[in-house]
Amino acid sequence: MIQYQDSMFEEFWALYTEAFPEQQRRKESQQRDLIAFEKKYHLEMIDFEGKIVGFLAYWDLESFIYIEHLAIDKSMRGKGLGGKVVKEFTQKWDKEILLEVEPPTDEISKKRIDFYKDLGFHLNHFPFLQPPYDPQYPQIPLLFMTYKQTYTRPAFSIFKTKLIYEVYKRKNYKTIR
Repeated sequence: MIQYQDSMFEEFWALYTEAFPEQQRRKESQQRDLIAFEKKYHLEMIDFEGKIVGFLAYWDLESFIYIEHLAIDKSMRGKGLGGKVVKEFTQKWDKEILLEVEPPTDEISKKRIDFYKDLGFHLNHFPFLQPPYDPQYPQIPLLFMTYKQTYTRPAFSIFKTKLIYEVYKRKNYKTIR
């Protein structure tokens, strides 16, 4: 992986918009501001043979790392690159790492959960309603996966609160059904 540079924005944006539906991503202006001004947000580009083929976006939230987005170019999927990237990423941190996934309601969501389980993540069965990036969209029901271990509801509550305030920039927000 290589550190994001401003000259890579168009490649990043093409991958981001191809991999994530509109309700699961920020608007372009919001994303540009986040990259430019948010010190806790980090973007690493995935380079394969001199070409940008993916990215990993994460937040360093002091006590834990939150992987917000991981995307691999559709022409490179299924070749082990995503797993290699996640393995390398998890090995460089001593902190807890967490990410969000859709509940296992269809084949794609089940495969995604299994992908992360194979890499050492554990599914935590505490429902979470993700605030929308854009208020025109509804909340998204998600579950958390954590690296190395599962968590109790009180510990999960700490993660959730930090995400709501620092990543989603919301206050007084109900996130559990």
